[in-house]
Amino acid sequence: MIAYRKHLLARNRGHTGEKITLQPPTPGDAKGKHTRTAGLSSCVRRLAMKFRFYSNKTMFSIKTIALVVLALVCVGIWDRFFYRTGCVRLGGDQPWLPSLSSPLLPPPHPSTFAVVINTYRRPERLRKTVRHYAETCGRRYGVGRVFVVWADQHIEPPTDDFFWGTGGPPLRALQGYNNGDDTATGSDANRVPVEVLKKHKNSLNVRFEPIPQLQTRAGTTSVFMVDDDVRVACPSLVEAFSVWRENPDTMVGFYPRLALPPIRKHDTNPYDAPAGHGDLLYHLWPKVYLAQKFNIILTKASFLHSRYLELYTSDDSFPREIKDYVDEHMNCEDIAMSVLVANYTNQYRTTSKDHTDGSTQNPSRPVLYVEGSVSDVGMFGGISSGPGHFATRTNCLNEITSIVRARGWGSPLERDFDLVENSCGQHSPGFWWQSAPSNSLEWLGLVNVLS
Repeated sequence: MIAYRKHLLARNRGHTGEKITLQPPTPGDAKGKHTRTAGLSSCVRRLAMKFRFYSNKTMFSIKTIALVVLALVCVGIWDRFFYRTGCVRLGGDQPWLPSLSSPLLPPPHPSTFAVVINTYRRPERLRKTVRHYAETCGRRYGVGRVFVVWADQHIEPPTDDFFWGTGGPPLRALQGYNNGDDTATGSDANRVPVEVLKKHKNSLNVRFEPIPQLQTRAGTTSVFMVDDDVRVACPSLVEAFSVWRENPDTMVGFYPRLALPPIRKHDTNPYDAPAGHGDLLYHLWPKVYLAQKFNIILTKASFLHSRYLELYTSDDSFPREIKDYVDEHMNCEDIAMSVLVANYTNQYRTTSKDHTDGSTQNPSRPVLYVEGSVSDVGMFGGISSGPGHFATRTNCLNEITSIVRARGWGSPLERDFDLVENSCGQHSPGFWWQSAPSNSLEWLGLVNVLS
C-alpha cells in the first residue's frame, strides 16, 4: 500500500510540479474500509453459494423432467407397437364373452347394424355425417342401413338428392344393394340406403321410438345411435360392433360418464335417501379418468339392442314421468336410456354358485367403453355446451333417480364399473393411466372434477 502511494506521489509531481505530502491513514479509516470489503466479500460468497444451490437444483429438476419425458415416450412407443383391440379382464388375456350367454335379449344379427342419426337444423353437418356412415363406412364396415330421425315440425325432411347430389344414384336405386345387387362399383357399391324418419313432434324422446324397418329392411337388431355432429372412424365403428355382438344386452359406446355422490358425502349412501332427495353429480371424462370408473355411456355414439327402443317407448316398461321430464327440459334422454339399460340388466343379476370352484357368475354389465377414434365437431356447440348444462345434467340424475326409486326399482346407477376392466383396447404394458378418451377434447371437461 505504501509503495502504491509513493507511485501516486511521483506521478502527481510530474504533472503539477507541486510537492504533495502523503498523510498516513488513520486507524479508524482502515478499519472501516476493511469492514466494508469484508462485508462485500461475504455478500458475494453468499450469492455465489445460492447460485450454485439453485443451479444444482434446477439441473436436478431438468434431469428429472427429462427422464420422466423419456420414460413416457418409451411407454408410448411400446404401446403403439403392441396395442391390441378387444376387451380383456383386468390382469387377464382372455377376450370378453357374453356375461350371461345373452339371456336378456334375442341374439343379434351376425353381420350388420343400423345407424340412427339424430339431427336438428344442422344440414351441412347432417350431410357429411350421413355420407360418412352410409358411404365411407358403408357395407364394408357392417352398416346395413342409415336412418335419420327428423323431428323438426317446420321444415320438410330432405330427399336423397340432398345427401348425394345429382351425381349419386337415387335412393330407389340403392334398394337393390341389400338384395344382392353387386353390379355397382367403387363408392356406389359400398353405399347403403338412407331413410329419413319424420316424427310427429319435436322431442328428444322420438329418437328412441321403435323402427319397424329394422326387421323388414335392415334385417338387424343392432342399432348404433349417433348425433349428427359425431363421426366415428370406420375401424373403431366395426370394433365396437364386434364387442356389442358379444354383449347384446349392453350399451357399447365411446363416451363414458360417471354419476357419483359428492366427495364430502361418500361416507353415506345417497341412494338410501327418501325419494326426491337424491344427491348425485354428473361427471365428464377427467373425473372418469381420475376415479377410474364409470356407469353411463352416452347415446351420442353407442350401440344398443333395438329391444331397448320398445322398452323406452312403453309406459309400462319405463315411467312416463321420465319422458315428460325430458320433453320439459329438452335434455337428458341419454341419461334416461342409461337408467333403463342399467335397470334392465340389474333385474337379471345372478349370483349362481353352481360352478365347481365355488365362483359366482359375472352379472350382466350395462356399459362397456370402446377407446376409439371419434371426431366430434359439435363438442362446443349445441345444448351440451350451453350455460348451466352441467347443473341441468346433475338435476336430471337426481330427478330420474327419484322417479325410478318411487317405482320400487332401486337405484340403477348405484353400481359403477372399473374403467380398465370394462374398456375395449389393450394398452401395453398396461398401466391404468394409459386409458384415453376417444376424442382428445374430452380432457377439457373439468367441471365438477374435484367434487
